[in-house]
Amino acid sequence: MSVQSTVSTSGTPSGLLEVLAELRERLRGEKYCAQRLLRVSLPVELNNTLLEIAAACRESERQIFATRDSKFTLVGFGHSRRLSTNNAEQTAVILDQAQQLVAGSDACWLGGCSFAGNTGVGRWQEFPAACFVLPLVELRETNGFCEVAINMYAESYAQWQTRLEAIDQLVGEISAIPSLAGSRLPALVARRDTISLREWRELVMNALEAIRGGDFKKVVLAREVELRLTAPADPFAALAQLDRQHNPGYLFALTSGKDHFFGCSPERLFKQKGHQLVTEALAGTVRRGLDGDEDAALESRLIQSRKLVHEHQLVADAIHSALCPLALQLSPVSDVGVVKLRHIQHSYQKVSAILRPDVSIGQLFSSLHPTPAICGYPSAQAKAFIRDHEHFQRGWYSGVAGVIGAEHAEFSVAIRSGLARGDKVWLYSGVGIVRGSNPVGEWRELESKLQVMLDTLLPHAH
Repeated sequence: MSVQSTVSTSGTPSGLLEVLAELRERLRGEKYCAQRLLRVSLPVELNNTLLEIAAACRESERQIFATRDSKFTLVGFGHSRRLSTNNAEQTAVILDQAQQLVAGSDACWLGGCSFAGNTGVGRWQEFPAACFVLPLVELRETNGFCEVAINMYAESYAQWQTRLEAIDQLVGEISAIPSLAGSRLPALVARRDTISLREWRELVMNALEAIRGGDFKKVVLAREVELRLTAPADPFAALAQLDRQHNPGYLFALTSGKDHFFGCSPERLFKQKGHQLVTEALAGTVRRGLDGDEDAALESRLIQSRKLVHEHQLVADAIHSALCPLALQLSPVSDVGVVKLRHIQHSYQKVSAILRPDVSIGQLFSSLHPTPAICGYPSAQAKAFIRDHEHFQRGWYSGVAGVIGAEHAEFSVAIRSGLARGDKVWLYSGVGIVRGSNPVGEWRELESKLQVMLDTLLPHAH
């Protein structure tokens, strides 16, 4: 059992290098103790955004997560601890264990898990069923307040020394940040769709036949697009340059080995703080209009179309059913609103609850993931159809990306996402198939969703 210790440091904010040097000096004075979490932190003034700093430190292991309202951003470098599993049944256990291991401290884990609970194979081989990292060095911004922290945990004195050396290496990288500012992103060389429109039409027709036969009411089908770039992809730099006004989603980039899983997701799985829970139904999609009148007409279609209303209602009903056994109190059903993004708009419904005191984040995760918005309904039957018919492995696409603290956790549904390895990138998008779906219309919706990630990676291509 780990003993946790937090060293409080105070003082007026100063630059990142000065703060890191001060924290590093503080650690020199701490006596090494095996399996103890020691956290030291200080406020800091930054000349660059947290995402720019993450983009500049290319030699370090990096993880980032930012909420879609931009009120919370966490950037992690290196790791003090890593929790992972290759077993779907253990994912909920990992989440609960992570929360218990930082009890009594302000430390946060960053990580995620796969869609189907499978460990990665093929291009997903670096990503297990679930993996969460406790950063060695952490930069955090909360409502405009920035701080730097070092989370030290070592199982031996040699490991303690290795951690200190990793901090020194990071300091060296940070010193070079000004010279790296303004770097351009790579350009597109080639694009390959891994499924043709003909194959897609056949896949959708198979799904509609299964719906007519009563196998399920909805299934979410996805496609994969492979890009080759002029240079290694840099998801951290791409997210740092993203226009948050047009793309107000959850930002995440999670590194494993040489690979990066990244995205800009509009969808929250859940946000938990103490016994309070907020989640949402986000389903039903139309594109944005070319002008105000067309945009308003498309919005009307979104909230009046029988097919789109049905698709949304399946998600909302499933969330309420999943939460009923876990909640002392569920909020009344709110009106359905519309979320407008750069290329698309979604129907949206907020759901909040007061949880039973014994409910853990592992239980929440197991109850809510995967939602009908990214899998289908009923979940087990839809997941089986996806497994048997999709032309690729989803890996962490439509899984979960997020953070876990001692008293809180926030997870996004990992859509509008991609996998980067060297100069190759695989992007993913999905659509809900229900009675009345049209294969060509759904293909166009997939293109609109893919455009979010294409704009992120290749902002100068248009």
